[in-house]
Amino acid sequence: MAGTSEVIAAPGKISATLIKRYSSGFLLDCRFEAPIDSAKVTALFGPSGAGKTSVLRCLAGLEPLSSGKITFGEDVWNDVAAGIFVPPQKRRIGYVFQDYALFPHLTVEGNVGYALRHLPRPERHRRIEEMLALLKIEKLARRYAGELSGGEQQRVALARALVRAPRLLLLDEPLTAVDEPTRQLLRTELRGLLKKLGIPAVLVTHDWTEALALGDRLVVISAGRILQCGTPQDVFSRPAHVDVAAALGTESVETGEVMRRHEGMLEVRAGKTLLHVADRGGDYRSVYVCIRAEDVTLEIGAPIQSSARNHLQGTVVDITPRGLGVLVELDVGIRLFASITRQALHDLHLAPGSSVAASVKASAIHLIPRPSV
Repeated sequence: MAGTSEVIAAPGKISATLIKRYSSGFLLDCRFEAPIDSAKVTALFGPSGAGKTSVLRCLAGLEPLSSGKITFGEDVWNDVAAGIFVPPQKRRIGYVFQDYALFPHLTVEGNVGYALRHLPRPERHRRIEEMLALLKIEKLARRYAGELSGGEQQRVALARALVRAPRLLLLDEPLTAVDEPTRQLLRTELRGLLKKLGIPAVLVTHDWTEALALGDRLVVISAGRILQCGTPQDVFSRPAHVDVAAALGTESVETGEVMRRHEGMLEVRAGKTLLHVADRGGDYRSVYVCIRAEDVTLEIGAPIQSSARNHLQGTVVDITPRGLGVLVELDVGIRLFASITRQALHDLHLAPGSSVAASVKASAIHLIPRPSV
C-alpha cells in the first residue's frame, strides 16, 4: 500500500495518493483507500506521530497536498498535477476533532446548528431537534460546552458533524477524552449509530481495542507510510510487518531461524528455545516469532499434558498489573509474556524467581519473514 504510484478511482471508494511534506521534516507518503458504498468504518491505526491525523486532514481538505490525488467515488477532491482543489465546505464531510472543538460561547443547540445558518429558521430548528433526539441529548440543548461531561461533549460534537447529512464522517480519536466506562458505552453507541445512518466513516485511533470494535477495515500506519490493510481480525492475528505486530500489542517478538519442516510443522530456533509452529507455507528461513500473552498458559511444576505443542520450562522475571489481570514476564530461553487473572496469580503463588511451565499452541505462534543476515 505504501508508495507514490497513481491511484485509479472506482465508484464506491475513496482513493488517494497522499504526499505531504512538513517543515518539521515529516513526510506523509501513502496510498489510502476506504469503501464508501455502505456504512463501512475504516479504522486508521498507529502510534502517536504516525501520520493518522495528517491523513484525515488531507482527506478533509484542511491541508493541501504537496503532490498526489484524492477522489471520492467519481468526484475529484484534490489533484495537484491538474490544479484541482475542492475546499472543505464543498466536500460534504463531517469532522469530529480529537478535542471536540466546541464553541464555548454557544449552547449545545447553537453548536449543533452552527453549520446550518444558511437555512431558514424553521428548517434549521427542525434539523437541530432531530439530531439532538438521535444522539439523546435533548435535555442539554440550553447548556454550554463548559457545563458538559466528556461523554456529553462527544455526543454534541458528533451531532454537529452529522447535522449537515455528510457523505463521509471523519473521526479523530473520538473517544480519548472520556473515561474507560464511558468509552465502552460510547463505542457501542457509535457503532450502532453509524450502522443506522448508513454513513461511511474513517476513524483515527491508537487504541487497538477500539480499532477492533469499530472498524470493518483496518489500516495500519507508521512514520507516514501504510504498512498493512485488511479486516481487523486478519491484521490482528496475521501481522505482515514487525512494526504492525508491535503496534497491535503483541508482547513477545523475537528473532528466529527455521530449522526444518516436517509433517505440517516448522521447528524454529529462537534464542535458546526450540519452538514448534504450524506451517502456513512460504519459503523463508529468518523470521520474527510473535506470541500474544493471552495465548500463553502457565502451570507450576512439570508441563501439563495438553494439545499445545510447546511446553517450556522457565522462571518468572517480573509481574505487572494489566487492567483486571496481570502480565507475567518469563525467561524460557526467550523473553515470553503471559496474561493471567489476579486469581490465577494467587492460586499459582507466582513471584519473581518462581519456576513455571508455559504452554503455547503451535497455531498460536505467528511468524513474519525477515531479511537474512
